Parts: sequence; structure tokens; C-alpha cells
Amino acid sequence: MKKLRNISALVSALLAVSLCLTLTSCVGISAAELSAGYTRTATDTGAESDVFYTAMTDFAFALLGKTLDPDGKSTLISPYSVAMCLGMLTNGAEGETKKQLEELLGMDADELNRALYASAARLCGKDRQLKNADSVWFRKGAIDVKKDFLQTNADWYGAGVYSAPFDGSTVRDINNWCAKHTDGMIDKIIDRIDDNTLMYLINAVCFDAKWEEKYENSDIRDSHFTNRDGSGASVKMLRSKGEKYISSDNAEGFIKNYEGGSFGFVGLLPRDAATDIYDFARSIDGAAWRALWQGRGGSANAGIPEFGFEYEIILNDALGELGVTDVFDSEKADLGGISDMPTYCSRIGHKTFIELDRNGTRAAAITWGAVDGESAEIAHNIILDRPFVCMIVDNESGIPVFVGVVTDLSA
Repeated sequence: MKKLRNISALVSALLAVSLCLTLTSCVGISAAELSAGYTRTATDTGAESDVFYTAMTDFAFALLGKTLDPDGKSTLISPYSVAMCLGMLTNGAEGETKKQLEELLGMDADELNRALYASAARLCGKDRQLKNADSVWFRKGAIDVKKDFLQTNADWYGAGVYSAPFDGSTVRDINNWCAKHTDGMIDKIIDRIDDNTLMYLINAVCFDAKWEEKYENSDIRDSHFTNRDGSGASVKMLRSKGEKYISSDNAEGFIKNYEGGSFGFVGLLPRDAATDIYDFARSIDGAAWRALWQGRGGSANAGIPEFGFEYEIILNDALGELGVTDVFDSEKADLGGISDMPTYCSRIGHKTFIELDRNGTRAAAITWGAVDGESAEIAHNIILDRPFVCMIVDNESGIPVFVGVVTDLSA
């Protein structure tokens, strides 16, 4: 139990991307907000569990392996955010469609709802470094949305409810909502709304934290980073001592805490420098990560390059490879819990942002689903001067809030 509770911190961080319950009223939104009619009625406060922690870490690394950029660019996903969005979608699914989503997420919908709610309550309280928000948007007059679906997502995800014309003003409203709930890090996710789109389910996760141990000017050095393609880049390397060391037979890395100790930055390298970082990332599954997390100990001298990038992907193919297919098929999708109208999920989009420097780290994620009709310790030196796997994790459970691969730091 203790081991998996440590893993829980990593998974929670990951899920926190999408879990925390926050107010969804937004400045600059013209859509009719119906949230007042769907306030939380459930008295159950939910519960996290070892099953939940295991399910979330398994999901995190399975998804990473399917979302690495095909052109070799740096990749960042928030499995936590994706889980939140899929959790809301699962509440509207039935039959085989629901079964596929539950199998991917590792829990049935009711258990997942309770676990995500409890995780959010723990990770995303007032003045916390991680914030989360969810919302449901539907085309006014075009779909009769079942009240139970809206109420369930209000109870467990704090989802705001908006009725909108799905025209240019709604595009602005949705983008404004995203900007608000990511502190401006992600201010645009759609350019237009397809005529067949009847609903959007949206999750936002926002992380902003300072380092627990501050960097002095003497800790920052001009350095070299070897990109995945063999080219080089000049970087500012943040050097520190006494970070927590983690290792396995084929990997080693470190954990550097953020202020307060609730979250930590993880940097991982393959022991063999000749190992391709994508092959290395794909070799890490939930079990491998849990073993690394449970075996952490020792001391590391760490080097982290300052970096920042955005990443965007449509997740249909990745989720399909992980067994979720019916929800994207207009002939097979069973979303009868949303509406009696025949509907399916035409696409699930995901967009992330990260900026890491000497002060700390800012990161954000948006996941959206479009529903259409139809003893003396040895100090190990871990310098991230070549492609590496990075994470922001919940230090209590070990759950990754963000996980990615940095491959190229050229300007």
C-alpha cells in the first residue's frame, strides 16, 4: 500500500491536470451559462486507491508511447487532463463504447468519477500550484442533452454548462475559457466549429510552481545540448546538488522538488547514451515507472536545461491503438447517456505548453472532445544534455501530471 501510495502522487499530478474542481464562470463569455442549475448534489467525497494510482500510471505511459511526435519534435502530454475529458465522455457512453473507455482508463465510470474527484480535492485546493477546470458546451436548440449527464459531470468534475449558438462568438468564448483556465498559456484551441458538431467537452489543467531550492547565478552555466538528430544547441544549464536519485537497470534520473514539496520535476536518461530517446520512452510502462518510483533514493548532481515548447495532437489514432474505437465510429458509437439523438465523438484534441527556467515551471494542458451528430551516498551526475524524458509528478502518489520527451532545443 505504501509503495502504491507513493505512485499515487505521480498519477495524481498527472490527473490533476484535469481533475481539480474550480469555478467555471469566465470573463468575456457571451454564451448562456447554465451552471447554476447543475451544482453539486452528491454528498460522497470519493476516494483514491491503489487501483486508481496503478490505472493512471498505466494509462499515462501507454498514451505517451502512442503520441510521440512522428517528426521527432519534443512531445508533452497531460494524461491527467486526457483522463478527465474521457471521464466526462464515459459518463455519456453506454454498451461496448463505454466498456472500451473503461478498459482503457482501468476502472469503471463510477469508480473513476469518485477517484478523480478525491484526487482533485487533494491536489487542486485554494492557492495550490495545480488548477483544473471542466466544461460542457452544447449547440443551443440542436440537441436535447440529458440532465443526468450534465448533473453527473457537475457532481464529479465541477463541469460548467454552456448553451451557445456555435458560431464565431462561441469560438471566441471557448478560446477565452481556455485562456482563463490556463493563465493565458493556451489561448486558442479551435478556429471554427463544424456544422455537425453539437457539443464540446473540455478540460483545462494549469501548473505554476517555483523551485524549492532556488538557483543562484553561479548555478547557471552556458552549456551544450545534443539534439535527437545529432545536431547541437546552446542552452542555459541549471546545476544543483543533492537531488533525489532514481534508477533501474536501463535508466537513471533525478527528482527536483517544487516549493512546498507537493510536486517534483523528473528527468530521466537511458543509461546507454546510444539508445534512441523514443525507444527508451516506449520502453517505460506503468510497471517500469512504479519500480523506478518505489526505488528512489540516493543523491544526484543534476543539470536541467532551460526550455519551453508547445505541443498539439488529435488523439483519435492514439486512442484507437489503445482499444478505444467505437466512440469515433458514427455507426458504432453508443452515447445514449448524452442524448437520445445518434451522436459520436468526431475527434479528441490535446494541446500543451511548458516553460521551465531558473525560477520554476509553468505548464498547461487542454483536452477537448467534439461530439458530433451523426551511508555516504554516492552523488550521481545526471546532466540533461541530450534528449530526455521529463515529467511533473505528484510527490505523494507518483502520478505524472505531465510527461514528455525533449528532443531538440535549437532556437
